[in-house]
Amino acid sequence: MNDWVLEYCHNGYIVTRKMIQIQAIKFTRDKQYEVETGLKASPGWCSRFMNRCGFILKQRTHIAQKLPKVVEDKIISFHQYIGKRWLLNLDKSVISNLDETPMTFDMTGFRTVKKKGDKTVIVKTTGSEKAHFTVILSCLADKTKLPAVAIFKRKTMPKDKLPSG
Repeated sequence: MNDWVLEYCHNGYIVTRKMIQIQAIKFTRDKQYEVETGLKASPGWCSRFMNRCGFILKQRTHIAQKLPKVVEDKIISFHQYIGKRWLLNLDKSVISNLDETPMTFDMTGFRTVKKKGDKTVIVKTTGSEKAHFTVILSCLADKTKLPAVAIFKRKTMPKDKLPSG
């Protein structure tokens, strides 16, 4: 089991606790390995296995930008303005809320099992980690959810290179 985890990590794949548990159960079913057949591979077993072999769970870090404190005051004043001026005479079916969320095509996990003391965490990807699309989610004030919209980046070809049809 230890060799399996080390091989996966060395090849740059993400290894989760659940993967270790599933692989341990597969090893018990394989006659090639001399493993006790009553192994349940519970979360507690996985924790003890990781402690015995010196594995820890590492998490990918990121830097989040903090909004200035003035933003909250501006949001409150905007809500008060809208509440006084417009909402009194508008039908709730014409008031909407919209949010855009960038998504990547290559969504790697945030955690992987590594040996204690490892400084770098190398993870294999498809090479599309910078390619992304945008998903728009929206709803109306009358609690109607609108269908999600996906926006993909397109490449514009010069008109002289377009195939004639």
